Amino acid sequence: MEKALLLINPVSGHGKARIHALESVNVLKKNFNLDIIESKYAGHPLEIAEESSGYQVIISAGGDGTVHEVVNGLMRSGLNKTVILAILPVGNGNDSARAIGMPFNHLKAAEEICHKNISLIDVGKMNDIYFSNSLGLGMDARVAKRAVDLREKTSLRGVPLYLKALFEVISDWETYVLAIEANGFEFFGEITLIASNIGRTYGGGFFITPDAFVNDGLLDICLIEKIPVYQIPFRVPFIIFGKHLWMKKVHYFKSEKVKFLFEKEVFAQLDGEVYEVKKGEISIVKDALTVYSGKRGFFRK
Repeated sequence: MEKALLLINPVSGHGKARIHALESVNVLKKNFNLDIIESKYAGHPLEIAEESSGYQVIISAGGDGTVHEVVNGLMRSGLNKTVILAILPVGNGNDSARAIGMPFNHLKAAEEICHKNISLIDVGKMNDIYFSNSLGLGMDARVAKRAVDLREKTSLRGVPLYLKALFEVISDWETYVLAIEANGFEFFGEITLIASNIGRTYGGGFFITPDAFVNDGLLDICLIEKIPVYQIPFRVPFIIFGKHLWMKKVHYFKSEKVKFLFEKEVFAQLDGEVYEVKKGEISIVKDALTVYSGKRGFFRK
């Protein structure tokens, strides 16, 4: 049996991550020589992943933020070449798990992990930060930041959490001046947001890049130009279901690389984790990670 590390983020999922992860242990132990460790602070999953050379598999038990840290730890240490990543989705947002087809029920996800269906997936990179699923600049990053605050005050998760965050952000609306260049596409002007994704969803289920595949070696970019604030509530349902590409204000394309420059520093969300950035380059690292995947992942056959 492979030697595996179950890395639990006990504060994910409003504290339910630890309960659900431990409920999955008996299933996992039937197929893995399992060690268990709980993270103690923000940044700890990254550190643990960087030092996971003694394992063949690392199982990330948390949400997208936990996966984000684990992926950065594996990529920075070079262990992505030897350690298989598995995702046990027990957090608030589980878009990285959705991208590779993992069930959201923790016991079913544990059983799927035990099937050991190996796939290679791409990883994105903005400047020196990696992301496993999504990158958003502009309004969606402000929404992600607000969602982080709301997690501590409400029991909401997934799309409902991000919708509440969105409508609170609308009360303090702003657009962003951006210049980008990618695969022959150039744009300069005011935007609402730009997403550059590996998977199809972010925010717990918004299909912002509905044509994305996690293994095609390309970023899927969705740029939405400036939209009047009063139109946002009418457009959001289209974005939730990935039916927004017909809109005149929407530009959608694929590229291996994107160069960008904002007029001033803006928030950036990478797998739901919030940073600040003004300029940089977004790129793809093809076939960067080996993962245990499910049956309904967004893979190009």
